[in-house]
Amino acid sequence: MTSINPIFITGIYRSGTTLISRMLNNHPNLNITYDSVHFMRFSFDNYNPIHEKSNYLDLINEIKNRLKDRWDLTLDQNIVINEIEKYEKIDYSTIYDSIMSTLLLKNSDAQNWGEKTNVCWRKIPDFISMFPKGKTILMIRDPRDVLLSYKNMTTEPGLRYLDSVFACLDAFKTAKTFQNNLSQNNFCLIKYEDLVANPKRILEKVCDFLEIKFDPTMMESEKFKDKSGKSWESNSAFKKKMTGISKDSMNRWRKTISNVELYFVEMILREEILEFGYELGANNLSKSEWDELFDILNDDFIQNRYSKWLKTGSGHQKYPNESLE
Repeated sequence: MTSINPIFITGIYRSGTTLISRMLNNHPNLNITYDSVHFMRFSFDNYNPIHEKSNYLDLINEIKNRLKDRWDLTLDQNIVINEIEKYEKIDYSTIYDSIMSTLLLKNSDAQNWGEKTNVCWRKIPDFISMFPKGKTILMIRDPRDVLLSYKNMTTEPGLRYLDSVFACLDAFKTAKTFQNNLSQNNFCLIKYEDLVANPKRILEKVCDFLEIKFDPTMMESEKFKDKSGKSWESNSAFKKKMTGISKDSMNRWRKTISNVELYFVEMILREEILEFGYELGANNLSKSEWDELFDILNDDFIQNRYSKWLKTGSGHQKYPNESLE
């Protein structure tokens, strides 16, 4: 039970990573899960030395319990252990592959497994190091639409939704670095807008990258399945039910975002917005809008993020509830 070319999908929250994972999951050769195992986020490099049995048993047990408690998914721990111990060398790659193959491929005709985990783009080189033939996909989206979508979905209090700006900054900067430094055989960058505007063309491109044949069922949204195998309901922040692949979510910021929010995003991400083919849209601020921006920058939470950006020019790979180092 060993995958040929395992797949890792990541990106900023609200960027279409679940959508691309559901499209790929429709392919008969692929079984892709999302927001469940989170191996690269919670397990990788956290159980060292990993070859010691007590450590990899702890890792497996933690994943097994989390899958059951949060998603009512069953991972057969004994099968995983048997698979792991067939290897002469036990490391994170053999453990990861054994877990995912047991969970996703054991009772499936699919040949490759994949996992989607958001806010984990910096782990892409680690995934490739573990799986030299592995495939990684990084999704990016217009940060102004990310902000609006996250604002409408999050339960984070106050101005914390604006933290998406700093996460987008890090994702965009990392995407540029990976485009220059990683092999095109291992790394693929996808813009959300390209995917929903021309899904067939982008999926054909992705299939070429994954070395599989394009299958039309990948575009049949009514056949999308969730992590439990039930019919998937879109997690759109603005539409209750998904009917087909829609472009409605593109450029929603042009009608909905406030000028102060827009100014804030473009102040932080101006260079990246232009470099990745998006257009600027903020107008000059009025006096009352300057006062509002001043209040944002003096918010205890935002001030912490903003001060780091002023000092370093960098964002971060974190959710709002995670503190900065």
